[in-house]
Amino acid sequence: MRSLVHLAAVTALALAATSARAQEPEERKTGLTRRDGRLLVSLGLQDLFKAQDAQRLLSGFTSRVLVRVAVFRPDQPEPVAQSMRHTEIVYDLWDEKFRVRRFEAGGKMETLVAASASEAIDLATALTVFPIVPLDRLEPGVTYRLSVRAESQPDFARTAGRRAALAGAAFSA
Repeated sequence: MRSLVHLAAVTALALAATSARAQEPEERKTGLTRRDGRLLVSLGLQDLFKAQDAQRLLSGFTSRVLVRVAVFRPDQPEPVAQSMRHTEIVYDLWDEKFRVRRFEAGGKMETLVAASASEAIDLATALTVFPIVPLDRLEPGVTYRLSVRAESQPDFARTAGRRAALAGAAFSA
């Protein structure tokens, strides 16, 4: 039997956000765990949306969030594994509720309902025990780098979107 991957419970990540105005990097805590033979990550990216973006969600137009997570060996440019989540937020003007559709790699799709803009943003931007790689693809004793990239497009038709790149956090297998 393959030896288990040993991970730090919490890994600090630095956020380097680029938007119309450059921002100072923020420290971000990320949880890594193992479950059912997979490496899982928990991470919040709610700050991709600013206050004015939350107000734009009430327009009824679709807002999108794309989060990509990849695991790299330090000596290889290609990822060992990668996963993604694409989320669409639409405010239903008749029901006065938000519809949040999340699409994940592998074809999984779910539709959720949120009562407020902040709840819809949480559903779109929080990764909670998000699967990123089967443990048998990680070699024991090797240090890997976790890379998280996120992009939000609150008003896709008029903006190029707000992007954030999270600096890679290292963990050992």
